[in-house]
Amino acid sequence: MTESRNIVPAGMTSVARAREFILSRVSPVADGDEAVPLSELCGRVLARDVCAPFNVPGHDNSAMDGFACRAADLSAEKESVLRIVGDAFAGSPFAGAFQSGECVKIMTGAVLPPQADIVIPKEETQSAGEGMVAVSPRPRK
Repeated sequence: MTESRNIVPAGMTSVARAREFILSRVSPVADGDEAVPLSELCGRVLARDVCAPFNVPGHDNSAMDGFACRAADLSAEKESVLRIVGDAFAGSPFAGAFQSGECVKIMTGAVLPPQADIVIPKEETQSAGEGMVAVSPRPRK
């Protein structure tokens, strides 16, 4: 078996020399972890997961734009028509209450009204006249 020769083309650095160069400029990671102020975290790696000691956000919120309503008001067999009684925006929740057959237009991140147990994505609805929305049949919550 012939020994391979370490031939480096002109203007290039050998792997061994490049490795030496890199290792001379880095230091090994110390064992363990350390507490560091938030202002000094950029470019660092967490030693363990960070978990909030409380729910974030601290309320149920909508993950989509749509209509917040009661699942019991929706038909599994036919289109349901609901009256829109207000709006809920992120940072500005719906202040009122709604009854059976009513809904609230809700935006992503908005607080879910307490009467609502479902949000219908706006893509699954269509206008049913002034202040009304039609919802496709919904077989389950």
